[in-house]
Amino acid sequence: MLDERHLQHQMTDEQLREMNENGYLTVEDALPPDLVERLETKVDNIYQNHLGAGYDPYSKSQLTEHNNFFYPNFLGTDQIFVNILDWYKTFPKVWGILGWNIYSYHSHFIITPPRPDEVRGKSTPLGWHQDSGRVNSELESSPRPRLSIKVVYWLSDCSEIGRGNFYVIPGSHLWDKLEKPKDGSLPDKATPICCKPGDAVFFDRRLWHARSENDSDITRKGLFYGYGYRWLRSKDNMTIPAEMFERNDPIRQQLLGGSTNANGHFSPKDADVPLKVWLEEKADTEFEVSNQYSGIIESFNASKRTTFIIDKAGYIRAIDTDVNVKTHGEDVAVLLKEVLPKIEVGQPAPDFIATDGTDVNGIGYAIDVPPRTVTDLPPIGDTVILYTYYHQNRENKITLYGFTSKDALKVFELALTVSGVGPALAQNIVTRLSPSQFQRAVHSGDATTLMRVPRLSEDIAQVIITKLKKNIMKLKLEGDVDLGKPTGAPDAEAIKILINLGASELEAEQAVDKAQQVLGESAQQENLIAQALRYIRN
Repeated sequence: MLDERHLQHQMTDEQLREMNENGYLTVEDALPPDLVERLETKVDNIYQNHLGAGYDPYSKSQLTEHNNFFYPNFLGTDQIFVNILDWYKTFPKVWGILGWNIYSYHSHFIITPPRPDEVRGKSTPLGWHQDSGRVNSELESSPRPRLSIKVVYWLSDCSEIGRGNFYVIPGSHLWDKLEKPKDGSLPDKATPICCKPGDAVFFDRRLWHARSENDSDITRKGLFYGYGYRWLRSKDNMTIPAEMFERNDPIRQQLLGGSTNANGHFSPKDADVPLKVWLEEKADTEFEVSNQYSGIIESFNASKRTTFIIDKAGYIRAIDTDVNVKTHGEDVAVLLKEVLPKIEVGQPAPDFIATDGTDVNGIGYAIDVPPRTVTDLPPIGDTVILYTYYHQNRENKITLYGFTSKDALKVFELALTVSGVGPALAQNIVTRLSPSQFQRAVHSGDATTLMRVPRLSEDIAQVIITKLKKNIMKLKLEGDVDLGKPTGAPDAEAIKILINLGASELEAEQAVDKAQQVLGESAQQENLIAQALRYIRN
């Protein structure tokens, strides 16, 4: 099932550029070792059953220990294979390439045993090809359209040449033809892909590729998952048992070829493509312009004017579209003048306006705040100032995010400029790290500290550092920041003790973090816990 982890592994701009330019992309350590082992066991069982029978049902020929074994349509043989269809480290990159109207049109695994000793080292021509057969001769455009991609997960160690490596020609996905050397040698720019078990390689179906001979003592094994548009006919029989289909969630059912009717493959409704619905609700795929709306914050914070006039029934009765360039900047002002008129008089109030809460000049605001902001709030009844961020997604859903400090707001806004970081993850950053900690971590390239943030993967941490390190010192924080101070993680044992005493994980980590800043990271644990308890009790 899809969850927050998928949002942290979406295709980055650099990865998409690499895919579009080269026609392939490698993702290292896509699968953990224990999962690779379990997948390999399932593959080996299927292979050994056919090897024991001495017959290859696909090629309808004899199968010996030295023959290659191509096995299609494996998805329906075990749930573990279906689970990889939407694997969190890879599937987000699939939708990043093809979009949401997709399914798995093809699956197969290939086993390439070592060659017999008597033929090892002998050169043989490779079977260079593009996927999809007649598509490549009957489509008239040039270059031909992508239509589909494959993801191959390596279950064996192909990190050295000579192990049946997958060969590609970078950039050849834009070629309609390949001039193959007549002497059987490798074409110009042919490149072996060297991967470890668990690595994944994405490749465009148009990419000219081939399997090489295996002259090692390791049996080469790869799982291939094909993804294409739902209007594309499947290449396999897609034999999925009804029981298996029913026990999977709607998005996996879409990937397994489900649809409400035949036309749903061509003109899908939301019921046909639950992936689309999930992405619209969860993923920040087209939100990069959202930080341009931040100029409207001044209107909300200062209450200098009423943007929306709401009646008691929750409907908009008037809209103030007086957006001036001096306050908001020319680009933002133009953008707001385009957006505000789309929210029409007579419509229900946007989601961020709460008509049954505390009001300001007759308007109530629902503000989404991170847990750190909640813990920083004064007692009920006291006045609090929240610095807010206005966010509108592509479906015109509006959310107002609030923070108790300008520094936290600055970090939130800066994080949103990084590809792959949406509001949810940016809130996690502000919750888990203080503004100065975030600035120190980025400045020093400290990915470990960034990865303390829930759902912030190592890949995203590196993207944040790469994107922000050069200009991080331009972020002027009101709080002090010592760039020479290390950013070590809070004492894990002290956090565990505080949790056992009744504190939440967040309270414990923030309290220990504050205590370490005051007492120093070399402080004795008993003093650290005592100081942290004071923060929690206060």
